[in-house]
Amino acid sequence: MQTLSRPILILAAAVAILLAAAASSMPVSEAASIGRVYGADTFLLQAPVGSIAAHGRPASPATVSVKDFGAVGDGVTDDTKAFNRAYEYLSDAGGRIRVPRSSACYMATEIIRKSRVSLFGDGYASSCIKNLAMPGVSRPLLSAARTADAVTEETIENLTLDGNRNAQVGIPGDGNSVCIYLQGYGDTVLRNLVVKDCYTDGIYVTGSGPLRSISGNRLLIDHVRVSNSRRNNLSIIGGDEITLSASSFNNANGTPPQCGIDIEPDVAGQTSRGIFIRADVTISGNKGSGLSVFNNFQNQPSMNLVIDGSFSGNNVAGIDIISGPPYEIGQIRINGRFRRNGAVTKIAIGLAGVHDVVVGNAQVNQDGTALYADRVSHMEIGAGARLSGTTHDLYLTDHTTAIHLGSRTALAHRSIGGFRGELLGN
Repeated sequence: MQTLSRPILILAAAVAILLAAAASSMPVSEAASIGRVYGADTFLLQAPVGSIAAHGRPASPATVSVKDFGAVGDGVTDDTKAFNRAYEYLSDAGGRIRVPRSSACYMATEIIRKSRVSLFGDGYASSCIKNLAMPGVSRPLLSAARTADAVTEETIENLTLDGNRNAQVGIPGDGNSVCIYLQGYGDTVLRNLVVKDCYTDGIYVTGSGPLRSISGNRLLIDHVRVSNSRRNNLSIIGGDEITLSASSFNNANGTPPQCGIDIEPDVAGQTSRGIFIRADVTISGNKGSGLSVFNNFQNQPSMNLVIDGSFSGNNVAGIDIISGPPYEIGQIRINGRFRRNGAVTKIAIGLAGVHDVVVGNAQVNQDGTALYADRVSHMEIGAGARLSGTTHDLYLTDHTTAIHLGSRTALAHRSIGGFRGELLGN
């Protein structure tokens, strides 16, 4: 027997080496995840499950599971490091990170996203990431490495993101506890998400660069439900080509402005252009306005804002668009349905300091004024509009000029308040 032991050991060692080499070169995919690769390594190399020390980063895009990096998903364990290890592992070649269904939410403080790496779950009813609230700590749940860096070419889908706002204490001011922080985005998709209970904003969109003035482009928010954010459900500081479809932004409450959607640059140079809100979008029950646009900087380019959707029960107004004098923003198209907005202002649609506005298929029923226009020029109210207000269908201040009314039937009561010397048409 002793004469056979040495050849057997040599053969066993050779087989182990071949298996180890095969395991280390095995492509990571849904069929062969890191967990299964490391299962082999645990036997051959004694590498701990979740370690990536035995593998280089993949040479081509791969799909991994966050559990392969040690995530637990029990609603208690801090899984931040597991998520960040998965993102780091895919940071060179890109790929996809799966968040599998679990018994409870995966808890995390700040997950640092990378370009060309997507995050997906098994459905928003099954896969959840929740803010691991710590006293005095305020960070984005899905974040980016530095404010100067853009995170592009990513999809985040089939998840619930829970901001855990009621558990966050000791945070001064508004904090920075947004659920999704997008900056300098490009070819970015948010789809099939529930985003709820965020301490600051549900989704925060801004530019990259030192002044965050480099706008991203091509962002799709599709089938996303954002609710109960403390500040705004969606904040857009700067960005181009943003499309909202089949989504809802409801019940923002807590600290101003408390809007369903708030479009507002922080400094000069931050711009928002090419924003499209489609007819299947719902914006309701927000303590501020449903949609608020505020510009207080000179030389901002026209917005190219197309508004549709359903606006109801928003406390300040359905839509509130303001540009401080002497600035003007324009290229705004307003359609959609407006019911029972403006409990505070008694205004459904409020416009100030805008130019080149078309009110097309807007259907407005308002206790008060349906459309209020101050410092508005070149506005067309189409024949397909139906403006109905118990006080005024349309109110025009002295500084409003060149308003074209396509048809008197667009005004339910033919009730026009304020100055109307520049009212043209039927």
